[in-house]
Amino acid sequence: MIEKGNPAKPGCHCDEGGVGFALYSGSAEAVELSLFDEHRRQVESHFLPGEHDGMWHGYLPGCKEGQRY
Repeated sequence: MIEKGNPAKPGCHCDEGGVGFALYSGSAEAVELSLFDEHRRQVESHFLPGEHDGMWHGYLPGCKEGQRY
C-alpha cells in the first residue's frame, strides 16, 4: 500500500525500502501513479496520498529501481 512520501524531494527516489515519488501540479485534484511491466502493460495504480502546496507525493514500499511508471 502506498504511503505519504516526501514533498521536498521532487522526482523519483529509491532507497532500500522502496521508491518515493513527488511532482508538482498547481491545478490537480489528484495524481495517479501507474506501474507497468516489461511489456508496457499496466499492472498497478495508486493515487498519490500526500499533497502540500501543489506538490503531490507518495512512497511505495517494496518498489525497486527499474520499475516502469
